[in-house]
Amino acid sequence: MNSALTAMPSRESVLEIRQRVLQVNRDRLLSTRSMLKPQQQLFLELLPLFFHLNHPMLPGYVGQFVAAGVIDYEPSEETLQRAQDFYVKSLDYQRLLPAERQIQGVFIMGSCGSVAQEASSDLDIWLCHKPGLDAAALGKLQQKAEALMAHAASIELDLHIFLVDAAQMKAEVSEQLSAEGVGSSQHYLLLDEFYRSHILLAGQLPQWWFVPTEQEGNYSEYLTALTESGLLADISTLDFGGVPDIPTGEFIGAGIWQLYKAIRSPYKAILKLMLAEAYADAHIQQNLTPLCLQYKQQFYADGQCAESLDNYIQVYRYLEDYLLGKGQLERLELIRRAMYFKTDLSLSQDTERSGWRQQRMLSLLVDWGWKDEQLRNLDTHRHWRLRRVREEHRILVAELTRSYRLLQEFAERYGGQAKIAKEEMAVLGRKLFAAFERKSHKVEWLNPGIVASLVEAQLYVSRPEKMGSKWQVNSTPPPSSEAPLYEHESLTGLLSWCLCNGLVNERSRLNWRGSGLTEKGLLKLAQHLNAHLPKSLMAADASQHSAFTKPKVPTRLLIYLNLDEQGLHGLGASHLSVGGHYSIHSADVVEVSSWGEVNSWSYSGGEALFQVLQRWQLALSERRHFNATESVQVIVEDFKQTDQSTAQWLSALFSALQKACLEQEHGRFVMSLGQEFMLLQVQAGELQATRTKDFAELIQCLGRGQSGYSRISLAPDCLAGTALSMILETAPSQQISVFYFFHDGVLDVFSSDERGSLFYSSYPCSEPEITVGRYLGFLQQSCKSNIERSGINVFALENQAGHWSCEAVDISVFETDELNESERLIADVFLPSSPPHVDLYWAGQQWLGEGSLQRAASDLNPSAKEIQLDSLYFKASANAQNNALLPSPQTAVFLRYKHYIEQRLLDRVMENPAS
Repeated sequence: MNSALTAMPSRESVLEIRQRVLQVNRDRLLSTRSMLKPQQQLFLELLPLFFHLNHPMLPGYVGQFVAAGVIDYEPSEETLQRAQDFYVKSLDYQRLLPAERQIQGVFIMGSCGSVAQEASSDLDIWLCHKPGLDAAALGKLQQKAEALMAHAASIELDLHIFLVDAAQMKAEVSEQLSAEGVGSSQHYLLLDEFYRSHILLAGQLPQWWFVPTEQEGNYSEYLTALTESGLLADISTLDFGGVPDIPTGEFIGAGIWQLYKAIRSPYKAILKLMLAEAYADAHIQQNLTPLCLQYKQQFYADGQCAESLDNYIQVYRYLEDYLLGKGQLERLELIRRAMYFKTDLSLSQDTERSGWRQQRMLSLLVDWGWKDEQLRNLDTHRHWRLRRVREEHRILVAELTRSYRLLQEFAERYGGQAKIAKEEMAVLGRKLFAAFERKSHKVEWLNPGIVASLVEAQLYVSRPEKMGSKWQVNSTPPPSSEAPLYEHESLTGLLSWCLCNGLVNERSRLNWRGSGLTEKGLLKLAQHLNAHLPKSLMAADASQHSAFTKPKVPTRLLIYLNLDEQGLHGLGASHLSVGGHYSIHSADVVEVSSWGEVNSWSYSGGEALFQVLQRWQLALSERRHFNATESVQVIVEDFKQTDQSTAQWLSALFSALQKACLEQEHGRFVMSLGQEFMLLQVQAGELQATRTKDFAELIQCLGRGQSGYSRISLAPDCLAGTALSMILETAPSQQISVFYFFHDGVLDVFSSDERGSLFYSSYPCSEPEITVGRYLGFLQQSCKSNIERSGINVFALENQAGHWSCEAVDISVFETDELNESERLIADVFLPSSPPHVDLYWAGQQWLGEGSLQRAASDLNPSAKEIQLDSLYFKASANAQNNALLPSPQTAVFLRYKHYIEQRLLDRVMENPAS
C-alpha cells in the first residue's frame, strides 16, 4: 500500500465527518427553503417522495413502470401527512425493499443556500439513478422528470432535473448535467461546482467528502483503503469521482459557454467567466487548487461556519485575490457589482438589512468601502435610463471582448485539448457575433439583461436644418442642452434602434419637431417597423438556437420610399422619375437577418433606386450561396403615396429582375429612367449598372461581349411594343439570329449572337436582299465555327401603323456569293489587340501593318466604284485562332471589328473625297 495511505482515520472521525456534512447540508437546505414561497417549500420537501413512490395521484406520474425508490430514504410522518393533505388522502405507504430502490440520490446544485440565491433563482436537480438502466427505462424516468418540471412551473418554481449516472461520471462520461448544457465539455469544472454547492435532498452522500484534500491525488486508492477497512460500512455513499488536475481544454469550453451565457445574463456569466480565466491562469502557473478542494479544506478546519462555506462568497474571494494580484482594480469593481446584482438586494434601505443573506452581503460591503451614494445608485439599477445603461453596456462589452481575446490566445496554445465540439463552438461564435459585433449600419442592442425596461414615455424626433445633419432622438424637447440619445442618417434606422432597444412601446408618444412629417405619420412608420422587427435579441433566446446552427442570411427587407426631406415636403427637384410614371428620390432599407441582426441603410439622389436593387440582390445572393430554401421577404412602403403605386411598381420590378438576372446566369435587364436607360447585370456576384443617356447608347451597350449566354430582358414598362421588344421576344437562345428592317433606302440590321449580344448596323442600300446576303456571307466566312456550333436564323422586321412584327426568312433566298475573290475586301485582323492590328487586301493590292486603314482609304477611290464596303470579309485566320490556345471570339466581336474597319475607311474617304 502507498505509504501515504497507511495513516487511516478512526471510525469515530469518519462518523464525525458524516455528521458535520449532514449539519452543513441541513443549514443550506433551511437557507434555501427560506427563499421559497410556502407552496414551493412544500414541493421541495415532497420532491424526494415523488421519486420514491410511483403513485398515480402524485405529481410526475407517467405510467406504471418507472424507476423509483430512493436509497437510504424514508419519508417522515410529517412528510407523509403533507402528501396526504395536498395530493393523496388515502396514501398507504409501504416501506420499499432495497432491491426495489433505483434512485441513488436527489441533489440540488448551484446558488441555492448561498448569498446569491434570490426569489427567482432556478433550481438544478441531479437525479442520480443506478447504473445499467436501459434506454426505455431512462426514457420513462426522463418523462417523469419533465412532468415534475412542468408541475413546478405551475407554482412559479424554475426547476431543471438532470438524470445522472454516477458510475459514468466517475468514468468521465457526462452528458447535459446543467442548464447550460456543459456536461461534455466541462466534466471536472462541473464536478468542482457540484461538490462545493450541492445540497442532498435524499439518498446517499458523496464519498468525496471522506477523502481529505491532501489525498485527492490518491483519490481512488484512498477510497479503496477506506472501504476495505470497513470505515464506510455504516455509511450509505455514492461516488462521482475525484477532482484531480483539471484538463486544460475544459477552460476553453468553460470560457465559450460563459461568453454565450453573458448574452442573456452578463453579471452572472462574468463571475463564472472570470473564474475560468483565474483557473486557467493558475493552471499555467501549475498552482491550481480548485475551489471545491479549498471548500473541503475549510470544512475540515471549521465545518460549522456557514458564511465561510457560502459558495458564492468563496467564488468572490478567489476572484478578489486573483484580480488584486494582477492589479486590475477596475475589473474587481465590475466583479463586485456583478456579485451585488446577483443577490438582488437593496441594502441602501434600512428595512432590507435583516436576514442571513443581507448580513453576509453587508460584511462584504464593509470590506469594499462602498459609499452610501454609490450603494443608492446601484440599488436603483433596475431603473437606470439609457445613458447609464449605455455606459454599463460599454464596460460589459469591453470585459467580454477582453475575455474573448484571452480565450482565443489560450485556445491557440491549448486548443487541441478542448473537449467542446467544433459545432458547439461555431454556434456560440455566431451568437457572440450577432450580439456584440459593432459595425456600421447595424443596430446595437444595449440592454442584455442590465435593466428590465428602457421605455420612455416621451421621445422627441428631430433633424437639424443644416446640411448633412442626421436624424436625432431625445427624451427632452429640442432645443436641448443634452446630447441626443442617438443619431442616425435615416429615420428608419433611428426608429429601428429605438424599437430594438425597447425605448418605445404602445404607450410611448413620439413627438416630431420639424416640417413635412406629422406625428401621426411618424407613429405609423414606427408601428410598421415594429411589426416586422425582432422583439428581442435572438442570440439570447434559447428557443432560437437552431437559427445559429446555420450561416447567417437575410430573411426580410423593409424598403421605405421617399422619407428624406424632399419626400416629406413633396418637392424633389432632383428626383428619379422611373419609366416616366414613378418618383423615387430617396429610399431607406432595413434588413433583418436569420440571426436577428438589424441593419439599416439610407440612399438618396439619382442612384437611390439602383442602390436599393443592389442591396436586394446581395440579400438574395447570400441566401443562394448558403443554399437557404426560403426566399427573402420584401416589403415596400411609400407613406407619401396613398395608392402605393410606386411601391407596387418596385415590388413588380424585383420579381422581374429576379427572373432576368438572378435565376439566369449572366442575364441582363433593361429598365427606363425617363429618357435614359439602366442596364443591369450581376458580375462577380454583385449587381452592376450601366446608365445610358438615350436609346442609341443603350443599343451600343447591348452589343458588348459576354462571358456566357446572356439573355436580355426588359422591365415590364420598358420599350413595350418596340422593334427591340420584338427582337428579344423572338431571338432563339444561344443561336445567331439576324433581324433586318428596310426603310427609306436604309437597311437596319440587328444581330443577336450565340451569347445574346445584340449588335446593330445600318447600311444605305437599294437592294436589301443583296446587302443582307453579303452580311450573311461575312458571317458564314468569318464566323464559320460559331455558326457551325449555334446555327443561324434570319428574320424580316415589319412595321404596320406602329405595330411591329417579324417573319422568319429562309437563308437560301439571299445571294451570299455574288462577288468573286478579287472583288472582296479582305481584312486579316490579329486579336486580341487594341487598337486592332489590321492587314487589308483587295484586287492584288495590300496594306499591311500600322496605319493600314489610313493608307488604304487614301488609295481607294469609292466614287469609281472600285470597292463595295459591305463586301468586307475576314480571313479564316482573322481571329483568336491565330493563337490556338485561345477560344474563337463570339460573333459580336467580329461584327464590332467589321463595323470599326468600315467606319474608319468611310471616315477617311469622306475626309479626302475623289477630285
